[in-house]
Amino acid sequence: MTHQATGHLEVEDRGATQIVRVDGGPHAVFGLEIATQLAALVDRVDRDPSVHAVVLTGAHPERFVSHADVRWLQEGGAAVPALGRRGAAAVARLARIADRARILEPVVRRTPLWGAVQIDRLHATFLRMNASGTIFIAALNGSALGLGAELAWACDLRVMADGDFFIGHPEVLLGINPGGGGTQRLTRLIGTHRSLVAILEGKPFTPAEALANGAVDEVVPRDDVVTRATELAEHFGSRPKGAVAAVKRAVYFGGSMSLSEGLHVERTEFLIADQSKDAQDLMIDYLGTTEATGELPLYNPDTYARALESGRVPGRRSTNGAVSQRYPLRSHSPVTTSSAQSASVQGPQAEFPAGGLVRSDNTLRQPIAGELDQAWMRWLSYGRLWPAFTQPRWRAALVLGRRRYFRRGPRPR
Repeated sequence: MTHQATGHLEVEDRGATQIVRVDGGPHAVFGLEIATQLAALVDRVDRDPSVHAVVLTGAHPERFVSHADVRWLQEGGAAVPALGRRGAAAVARLARIADRARILEPVVRRTPLWGAVQIDRLHATFLRMNASGTIFIAALNGSALGLGAELAWACDLRVMADGDFFIGHPEVLLGINPGGGGTQRLTRLIGTHRSLVAILEGKPFTPAEALANGAVDEVVPRDDVVTRATELAEHFGSRPKGAVAAVKRAVYFGGSMSLSEGLHVERTEFLIADQSKDAQDLMIDYLGTTEATGELPLYNPDTYARALESGRVPGRRSTNGAVSQRYPLRSHSPVTTSSAQSASVQGPQAEFPAGGLVRSDNTLRQPIAGELDQAWMRWLSYGRLWPAFTQPRWRAALVLGRRRYFRRGPRPR
């Protein structure tokens, strides 16, 4: 695909929430330049602990993203020799290998394989959105077809403008099938039969139909789309980023597997989240509040309401922001948190009363997951795969759907 489509992303930094406007030119099309910038954006916000949510909307007054740049697709198809199904599958696998070997990119760009590499990169970008601890919300300020709809499906939530707008997949009318994930993500959103009929017919949904089918989460007046999407971003973005990532991976990836495999993904994510500093501090605070009040905090309606609003269960914390010296906390493994989180994690801590939470050496007892040594964790989770599990590349395995990382358990010895 040699066509260089115009277009760019306009990023408005609002601290923990980023507002991103997709500008695809006068026709609001999605081309290679936007795909490249989107990949860089997703990588940046995923790595940045201070960014918790991204709102994607269209720069065009009546369109979110019209669809893919058709010339981009046409030139890519024309550059590839005629392939059967097996040949196309082999090309897709080879494209993934070529994409990993970035040193070969100058050579790959001059071959018919380059188009397949671009598709693979787009899929990888959308998968990273699904695996990220950052919340992605599509603020559909207008219509979206094809790749515009697929971008919306890749987001975690969708808010659509009410009016004479539409969203869907007309690709079959151009002699192709959706290639950016539409057949998979729309099916997971609304069900197999509804997705099949909609894609085969090529007729898009109106806002009311999309809402009724579950393809979008809310329909609001057009002038309120970005405002409402930002409110949702701030609401869901208030949750601990590590927990958000764990939930998204377990649902998006585990939910597509068999029950036993999905449960393995869930417990893997749980073991990671359970040892994080955010989780340990919040659970210790919860236990301290329970000891102090004699009641479980989440069974106090006011406490639960405050937790839903703030994204964290409130606890008994000192007023001066210092850790209580009477019951010092044991150290946690270091993790990266946002500046806002750091203020609450490193400063105010629970001032717990004496009781079952305090050891004989006057240190606060930690939940058992934080005390497990590495050998026990290795046996419990991955057996001989633990070294890979502790490295960043295990995240790539999640994104790429490599099921060999999700074995049912340790091999018998």
